[in-house]
Amino acid sequence: MNPLQQIETQAEKLATTAKSLAKQFREAGLDESSTPWGSADFEPPREVDRLRNNMLATMARLQTLLVGPTDFIQQLAHQTQVLACLQWLGEFQVLACIPLDGSMSTKDLADLVNVPGSQLRRVVRLMATTGFLQEPQPGSGQVAHTGLSASFVTNFPNLDAVMLLSGTAAPAALQMSEATQRQLSGFTLSSNTGLPFTTACEQQPRLKRQWSAYLGCVGDTSQVLVDLLDRLDWASLGNVCIVDVDAESIRVAEGLAERHPALRWIVQMNESAAADITSVGGLNPRITVQIRNPQATQTLEDAAVYVLRGTEPDYQSLANWVQIELQSHLNVLRANPNALLLLALQLRPDPGSVDPSVEAVACARDMTVVQLTGDAREMNLKELEELIACVRDSGGRLVVVNKLRSNHCSTIALGIKYRAKAQPLGLITPNSAWSVTSP
Repeated sequence: MNPLQQIETQAEKLATTAKSLAKQFREAGLDESSTPWGSADFEPPREVDRLRNNMLATMARLQTLLVGPTDFIQQLAHQTQVLACLQWLGEFQVLACIPLDGSMSTKDLADLVNVPGSQLRRVVRLMATTGFLQEPQPGSGQVAHTGLSASFVTNFPNLDAVMLLSGTAAPAALQMSEATQRQLSGFTLSSNTGLPFTTACEQQPRLKRQWSAYLGCVGDTSQVLVDLLDRLDWASLGNVCIVDVDAESIRVAEGLAERHPALRWIVQMNESAAADITSVGGLNPRITVQIRNPQATQTLEDAAVYVLRGTEPDYQSLANWVQIELQSHLNVLRANPNALLLLALQLRPDPGSVDPSVEAVACARDMTVVQLTGDAREMNLKELEELIACVRDSGGRLVVVNKLRSNHCSTIALGIKYRAKAQPLGLITPNSAWSVTSP
């Protein structure tokens, strides 16, 4: 297919998806007067969110086909200034001073945060071109939040992620040439601490918090994981117990419990996270929260499925985590050959295996990790399978029997079982929910 045909195909796909999105939006009874994507408390219906993501992926393909050199440079110049303005807004705490409802004059705002009014107006005007902040009436001297900008007040990790990008990631990235020549990390060259990035995070709570927020923003969401895991035939399992190991929240359990009411969930968390969940109350009666110390030997032996999710960003940290957690579950998998361990990890996707927008974010995340740490990188699927194959005992080893993936995310879920030495792979009998494939 030549480029012009590709443009026509993608444009037709975009128009069709837009009509479907509008139809689903109305059928869900959502307010048509504005699009609420930026709102921190808005959780779109599953189909609405799927169509929105499809539109974004199609738009990314169209842009790749249409953008020329001048367009590319103009976009780069605009994004550079957007990042600089976001940092400026964060440093002077401008966003928190704007009322979430209504507007205020830029003069009053400039006086309140002690910045020049002319500079504030320039920043507001540029950010308004991205849908971040708005001038209710152009030339009125008033500024107001949009749903997008308000989310940086109500959901503070968004602002933390931006401050990490502007204050740490971007300076380190711009040192990439010198870092390559001197075989150092960009962070070492751009920071004045002289510390490795991981050490700096341990010693600086603010940097650690910002790094965690950034990874959360460039990673696949819990909703993405729910949609990925939902592809399995959970209904065929019946009334069984599922263990969500070392979870940071109960969102995955809640999402799958809502779609499959027969499942019983035990969500294992650290003591602090468990206390936060139980203090809120209103927990689904089919979800139980249990305290488990990270990397402790698994003691629940009667579960049908164990769900493990790794969040370590670089290869070595993730490899260490995978090996320790798989060893921690080896005994329960050996004791119950029908039990399945679902290992869900966000990996570096193979070229062309996911949507362009997903691949772009994954590549950016991988580059950021390398630039900050110097020699780290994200793991790919082949490397992960090699790690799993090394987990064994005197009686057998762990094998991959199922793979779940989607072109809408970089997370891959691997179904893992224990295989006895004397047992050929073809004789492993999975529950009907899981299909067997050769590792």
